[in-house]
Amino acid sequence: MLISVIIPCRNEEKNITSCIDAIFNSELEDHDEIEILVVDGLSDDGTLDVIKSLQEKYKTLKLVVNEQKVTPVAFNLGIKAGLGEFIQIIGARQIISTNYLKLAKATLVENQDTWCVGGSVENI
Repeated sequence: MLISVIIPCRNEEKNITSCIDAIFNSELEDHDEIEILVVDGLSDDGTLDVIKSLQEKYKTLKLVVNEQKVTPVAFNLGIKAGLGEFIQIIGARQIISTNYLKLAKATLVENQDTWCVGGSVENI
């Protein structure tokens, strides 16, 4: 199954690589795959150059332009562009644990009445 990860961002040149690397290093079930959609709000700090460089390494990393620069708009653009059966929104400064996506998906699959899951955030 495909998991679409939406990352709304603007001017995250210093943080976006760590975020994306952590997502692509996630432990998944054998039949699962990840696509990441970075929804960029017209960054002007080099973020786009970083994303383009990472696209050479990660073939399922996509860029979506958010001309309105508004986070809820980024959510909607990413969700509409994503192809996954599961959707996760992750902030550009978040570094997820390697088992986060696997456990989140398992929770949704095991609890059909659940529509949304998340985890605790540790701010450092």
